[in-house]
Amino acid sequence: MAAVLLTGCGGGRGDSKAEPKANARSAEAVAKTAVTVEAVRDGLVAAVKAAGVGQPEFLAHSTDRDSTCVVKATVPTSTTPDTKAVKRVIAKLKMRGWPEEGRAVQSGRDIWLLSKESWTASLAIGA
Repeated sequence: MAAVLLTGCGGGRGDSKAEPKANARSAEAVAKTAVTVEAVRDGLVAAVKAAGVGQPEFLAHSTDRDSTCVVKATVPTSTTPDTKAVKRVIAKLKMRGWPEEGRAVQSGRDIWLLSKESWTASLAIGA
C-alpha cells in the first residue's frame, strides 16, 4: 500500500512564470519563492514528514519532454493510509502555499487536488 504524490507544471517549465525585476534584491526574492522541481520535492518531503506519515520515495524522471516539471513520489505504508493522514499532509501543503482545489474518486482511489502557481499536485491513496 502507498500514498502517491504526483505534481507537474502546466507551462512545461521547471519554474514559475514570475519574471525577475531589474534589481538584485527583487531577483533574490523571486528565486526564493520560485516553484522549481527542487522546491516541490523539498515541500513534499517537509509536508509528509511533518504530518508523521513517512518518508517520500521519489521516482526517476521519465524521458518525456516535460520531465523537468514533473515530480513523482510514493510514501510506502504497511496499510492503506487513512483519510486523516492524508488530511494532515494536505494541511501541511496548504501552509506551504498549496490550496486544495478539489477531491475525486478514480479507479477506486481517493484523489485530492492542490495547486501552486502553474503547478498542480495529485495525492492518491490505495494500492
